[in-house]
Amino acid sequence: MTDNTESLSFLFNLLEKKRVFFIGFGNIDRADDAFGILFTRKLKEIGYALSINEVDDNIDNFIINLINGETSIDVVVFVDAVDFGGNPYDLILIKGNHINDFFDISVHKVPLSLYSKLLTRRGIMVYILGMQPKTLEPFMK
Repeated sequence: MTDNTESLSFLFNLLEKKRVFFIGFGNIDRADDAFGILFTRKLKEIGYALSINEVDDNIDNFIINLINGETSIDVVVFVDAVDFGGNPYDLILIKGNHINDFFDISVHKVPLSLYSKLLTRRGIMVYILGMQPKTLEPFMK
């Protein structure tokens, strides 16, 4: 682990002790970029209710509720495809205050770094669970 990442076992420990909410990002039409969406859908499918994604849910309203203290969550984990130079499908857990170390630009409506800063000020721990994509090419129709 480095100063800006944690081990996946760290995430499992958090799940045992804290209210962890997963927020998935991605483009369902672009191969591995769908990771965050599919991951959070699978969590819901297996009964883990503390997950939403940008395709099926209104994440902006949820995050505003968190920032305003209307929802009680200890940890937010953004889930997305992240090109961190690993092998295809490797996973990385990035500390929220190091998002800019891995994202030069944001392809999201609201940059994840802004969400992270606002949530952290509220006392919520923030991480990104990133998967190294093999390809981001559109699916062939």
